[in-house]
Amino acid sequence: MTNTAAASATAQTARTPSSPAAPVPPRAGLPAPRLRGFGQSILEDITIDYGPPELLGRVFLKAETQARLAGVTLSFAPVKTLAEVNRANRDSWKVLLPTFDVAYGGINDENAYCIVGRNDAGEVVATQGARFFSWTSTSFHEELESLRLLYGDPERMRGPDESCTVTAPSARSLRGRVVYSGGVWYRPDFRGKGLASCITRLSKGLAFTRWYSDVTLSLMTDDTVEGGTWRRTGYPNLEWDVTIRNCPLGNIRCAIIWMRMNELIADLEKYLATLSPEVDRIIHDRAA
Repeated sequence: MTNTAAASATAQTARTPSSPAAPVPPRAGLPAPRLRGFGQSILEDITIDYGPPELLGRVFLKAETQARLAGVTLSFAPVKTLAEVNRANRDSWKVLLPTFDVAYGGINDENAYCIVGRNDAGEVVATQGARFFSWTSTSFHEELESLRLLYGDPERMRGPDESCTVTAPSARSLRGRVVYSGGVWYRPDFRGKGLASCITRLSKGLAFTRWYSDVTLSLMTDDTVEGGTWRRTGYPNLEWDVTIRNCPLGNIRCAIIWMRMNELIADLEKYLATLSPEVDRIIHDRAA
């Protein structure tokens, strides 16, 4: 993290908007992504802007440490990387939702970011994306049914007979400064290593400190819900359903998963409380 060492986050003073209800525009993009040496850390490119610095600093340290112990080095990459990695790994990753594909417009390096995880050979083995939306005069329900969540220009880009129907009651209440989390993939040989838990927490904390998010949310298909991923990544709320027809993925049925600001902070605190002795020792040494 910027300023001094990664542990300097514990001493930073986080900025808080004068009014929590006031929109916070996305700040300038993250440092130009580059393939760093494997001895360097994503923490060097993270700045704590909003939120409790000591909590976030330790969350970032823990998550990055857990990824390293699983053989994965995390770094930032241009958001277009999500679509590139998706196209190269269709055998283990379904077609990327248009929300995270630059070819469909709307997403860029100012309102989104991409995290990639590489193995010791430099191969991308994991991805995680997040995109910021300012929905002060609209809601998740409206953005889904209008297909604005998916496309920069829905009327021009939507497919023939493409539509979205939302019956989840809470979708109308999900508004404000919203972070949509997605673009998640783990190469099959890196699944079951706990990456979903640590990379997702790092990403949610990063999005919160960058955009002071009111809500963090995502869509999850029924087969993924059945696998229990939403609980492993800390989301306390799940509601059915969202049905998208004739989209690039075909016909899909999804649940909405979400957490509000207080639930996000509570989950990050709970995440820190589960430190293993090995991770705790490494974090202590690195902070020192």
